[in-house]
Amino acid sequence: MRVKVDVTETELEGDYKSIDGITVTCTKCGREVEIYGTEEASIKRGCAQLREECGERNFYYYHEEESPRVDPVHTVILAILEWMRSRGYSSPVNPTIGALLEAIEEQARNKQ
Repeated sequence: MRVKVDVTETELEGDYKSIDGITVTCTKCGREVEIYGTEEASIKRGCAQLREECGERNFYYYHEEESPRVDPVHTVILAILEWMRSRGYSSPVNPTIGALLEAIEEQARNKQ
């Protein structure tokens, strides 16, 4: 069975000092494992350790909520259009290019 896990960052006790780590928690039964490190490999290790410790042999996975990615091309186009408007240009001289830039601007603003 596929079971999602929750991952929280924490500080774990090391031999000489505290070390950054994570706590991986099964959303089904609440079992927790603590893993050193905070990278993706640490999350995978936590999922593997949960699988080893759990008697049900579940497949554990973690899906981080991703923020929408802003396309750098759209960001540049928006900056150019803002610059043009600040200089008094309402649209480019060529109407086809103006229509294209307006369509790209609308798409870029919808992504932000």
